[in-house]
Amino acid sequence: MVSLFSREKNFDDKWVGNKQLNKIGLHTFRIQLANLCNQIRYMQSGISNHPHCKMLREQGFLSVHDFLETALFDAIKKEAEQAILRSKLETPIPERKKAGFGAKHIYPWGFDRFDGSTLNRFINIDSALMPNIHALSHDKRLNAYSKTITGRAHKPSSLWIYLTVQGGENTAEDLQKDIHRDTFFSSMKFWYFLRPVTIDDGPFTYVPYSHKLNKYRRKWEYKKALSVLDKPCQEKDGSFRIKEDDLKDIGLTKPKSITVPENTLVIADTFGFHKRGFAEKGRERLALYGNLRPHPFALFSN
Repeated sequence: MVSLFSREKNFDDKWVGNKQLNKIGLHTFRIQLANLCNQIRYMQSGISNHPHCKMLREQGFLSVHDFLETALFDAIKKEAEQAILRSKLETPIPERKKAGFGAKHIYPWGFDRFDGSTLNRFINIDSALMPNIHALSHDKRLNAYSKTITGRAHKPSSLWIYLTVQGGENTAEDLQKDIHRDTFFSSMKFWYFLRPVTIDDGPFTYVPYSHKLNKYRRKWEYKKALSVLDKPCQEKDGSFRIKEDDLKDIGLTKPKSITVPENTLVIADTFGFHKRGFAEKGRERLALYGNLRPHPFALFSN
């Protein structure tokens, strides 16, 4: 029963996926309790009424153009591009033709992981080789944005150089391109884009205001939880998916593709619905990436 008061979201868990408990509202109870704990942490966090934080809290995502001064951006981009080049020379970009989420493949520089045929390459931050990127990991604005979403500060150790290489959709489906939410509580992800992201690059896509827990969302979550109980294991992972045509039934608008110039920070509450945009095979996105998935029932900020 301990799993009910943890981050566990997989309905293959005997308690999280208990049929009788879910029929009487277990899943929505966990969501509402996590939401209350988030509110308590947020009130302790001391976040100001800065317009960026207010906008992020209200709409669930935020784009900050010209996040850094040009000289510092140029230095960070150079460090990241050099790290990407070193990784490609040591480990050429692989291909995968299997559906589903792939296992991590660990290398001295970081790791590769596939979503279907789409490659996610994560590169460690070496403070000696990448002093400017290392310094960015301690930027106070990242803490403020993280606390706005989760009530907890960003962890500098969670920053990565992140290269996304789009796969072929007719080769192996990338499930990240389905509209979904990550888990049953508010969690944070950000991408500091070092190259422009156009509609052709498969941009991050978000449904505005979909992070809000209202009566329509609670009803949808309840029905969705019941619907997965008898599904195969791979459909019980707890990252619930929704069809675009069904968004209007819970009072939401269409997803918004977040196309941005370089030197832009995009941050989002991934309890809100989102997806990776479609792109031709081989298209790349380069960013610094960070995330935070706090304990959903923690009562204290940090």
